[in-house]
Amino acid sequence: MKNVYKIFAALAVAAAASSCVYEIEDVFPQNASERVNGKALECQELLTSSLRGWLVQYYPSANQEFGGCTYVMVFDPDGKVTVASELADKASDTAVSHYSITTSSSVVLTFDTYNEYIHFWSDPDMFSGNEYGGDFELAFVSGDENRLVFRGTKTGNRIVFTALTEDQDMETIIQGIIDYKNKFNTEYDIVAGDNIPIASLSASSFLYGKLYNVLTYLPEGAEDWEAVDYPFSFTADGISLYEPVEVAGETFQDFVFEDDGSLVALDETGEKTSVKVTASQADTYVPYEDFEGNYIFGFMDVDGDGSITNYPVTLELNEDGYSYTMPFAGFDISVGWTPYGYMTFNTQYLGLYQDLFVMMCPLSSSGFFSVSSETGYNIVPDMSGDGQVWMFEDNGAWDEIMCMMLYGFFDQQLNEQAGYLMRFIPGYLIKQ
Repeated sequence: MKNVYKIFAALAVAAAASSCVYEIEDVFPQNASERVNGKALECQELLTSSLRGWLVQYYPSANQEFGGCTYVMVFDPDGKVTVASELADKASDTAVSHYSITTSSSVVLTFDTYNEYIHFWSDPDMFSGNEYGGDFELAFVSGDENRLVFRGTKTGNRIVFTALTEDQDMETIIQGIIDYKNKFNTEYDIVAGDNIPIASLSASSFLYGKLYNVLTYLPEGAEDWEAVDYPFSFTADGISLYEPVEVAGETFQDFVFEDDGSLVALDETGEKTSVKVTASQADTYVPYEDFEGNYIFGFMDVDGDGSITNYPVTLELNEDGYSYTMPFAGFDISVGWTPYGYMTFNTQYLGLYQDLFVMMCPLSSSGFFSVSSETGYNIVPDMSGDGQVWMFEDNGAWDEIMCMMLYGFFDQQLNEQAGYLMRFIPGYLIKQ
């Protein structure tokens, strides 16, 4: 009987509790689904509102170790996006692909068909995996018709879109960035007032022929181990650090170019300050134009009699301002320039030979080959000579290289191998 009373007592308590339930008014005038859909529509309208496009400061890798990459993107209402990039060989080059605005727990801008500039960072090389860890899906955070902020869904990196003004255009902005990068010095001094040195910067993240947008900051008088890396990206008129840097007790993030190639720090209001970054060149620096000309290319045919062949070649300047064309063995080989005073001779697609797709790629001493564009040789000055002799050195990006190959494939995806057409060991270039 006691148990029966306990049951009735519990029911009575429950009934009393139910009579005390209050109605809770909705804080938001819309439900969650309506709010997300509304934000997706806002994102779409903002993206398409800038007819001249958006300057996009993009950062791959969760720790921004590769620095930033600047794009200009134009979004059409029908889902088409046209992309120009500092990665391009020419400022007029663009890549067109599709985008969409998706919704789940947030609003996400997705580049859902392949774009060679965007997916370079998220899926750069099918043979070496995702080296850069970049995003092709960006979560919309906030914005207006002048500025949008997104976050990479994988990296969490902040990615800022800035609307182009009426007097700006896609090609001019990208050309300005390419021109500056081609003259990009590798050593800088930060000075204040009457050119008082307060710190130094160096473009240290230079690897396998690529200069990533990262500056290493070292305060005056500090030890080398105190240096800090600052990723940055180019803007229409300067550079912007991903995170601010403290210089002489003040904090700076944005810098603008001066006519002499230096950079001036801006304060929080966008006004110029007395803090200036002056450029100096590395001791080994060689201007891009100085490599143009006729050379003797010394190499050994691996399948020959072991003798050295001296083959006349020419390095021709390309429109991009940082590579050369070297005709060799019936193909136009691209040779890269660096601001450190050496050239690069890396893996690359050369074109068709009869029905074969031909790559120039290295063969390792262990018998494997690589089609990653990072692998190859640096062409460095022979310090014992008179500056006219340049030697080929393994760039260390992969296994020990035994030789270079001209290697044929039956398909453009490089799945069906036909075999090598030529194997050679590059030795030297002698300028004539």
